[in-house]
Order: sequence, then structure tokens, then C-alpha cells
Amino acid sequence: MGCTSYGTSDEQKGCASSGTSDEQMGCTSSGTSDEKRGCTSSGTSDEQRGCTSSGTSDEQSGRTSSGTSDEQRGCTSSGLSDEQRGCTSSGLSDEQRGCTSSGLSDEQRGCTSSGLSDEQRGCTSSGLSDEQRGCTSSGSSDEQRGCTSSGTSDEQRGCTSSHK
Repeated sequence: MGCTSYGTSDEQKGCASSGTSDEQMGCTSSGTSDEKRGCTSSGTSDEQRGCTSSGTSDEQSGRTSSGTSDEQRGCTSSGLSDEQRGCTSSGLSDEQRGCTSSGLSDEQRGCTSSGLSDEQRGCTSSGLSDEQRGCTSSGSSDEQRGCTSSGTSDEQRGCTSSHK
């Protein structure tokens, strides 16, 4: 599914955490720093953040950001439904989705996972290791994971291989 979930559909949550809107949570539960959410956080490049630039409402949603290419954002431009933004939806190029199709770098993909439908995982392509998926597994750099920092739980990371 691309992330974690507590009683909300993949389309609704985008990433993880209950009780917060898609725009608010962006990627993980509320009350965690941007660094833990693995989405925004000032002072890190778009590639490291895997989501948005700081200082806008987009920063809260952890999805879009003006002035950065789709590849850098790892998601999509604003004005798309949650399903489209989340990383899937047909009609967007792999680069725009920043999530699917083999042959894209970890930075471009942002996330992947085997055995789940595009809608479920929000990030596709089978046969990739956790490191390649840009979401989970300790021992890989933040740049490779595109979602986490070491020392945070799966729930905090907002992109896990468990609870899929």
C-alpha cells in the first residue's frame, strides 16, 4: 500500500495515520516532525525529502510543490485527486507519478512494492528490495529510502513493508 493505515482506505490516507486529513498527514501520523514524516522538512533537497518544499500548504500535504519537477517531488502536481496524487492513477507518466514502472531511479520512484495492486500500494513495480522501493528497511540511506530516517518506527516513517 505504500505506507501504513489505521482504518482508512489507501486512496483516502495517501500515506498513514488516522484522524488527520490527507492534506494534514501527507505521510505519517500527526505530532511527528517533518523529518520523521519523511516528506517535507526544510534544509533537505527535494530528492531527500521525496515530497515537497517548505513554506506552503503543499508542505502539509507532503505531495506537491511549485517550482520543483515531478521527478523531484516524487508525486504529482496539484489539482489531481488523492488517487492520482498518491502515486497511481492511469493517464500520468511514470515520471509524473514518481512511483511506478521499473527503470526509474529510487529518487524518481519514491516508493514501490511487490504483490499489491497500484491502488493498494500507491507505488508500484514488483521484484524490488526494500531499499529499491524507496520506502522501508533499516540500513539504507535516506536518499535510497526516500521516505524514512533511521531510528524511527514504521508508523513514523510513513512508508513500511509491514502492515501492507
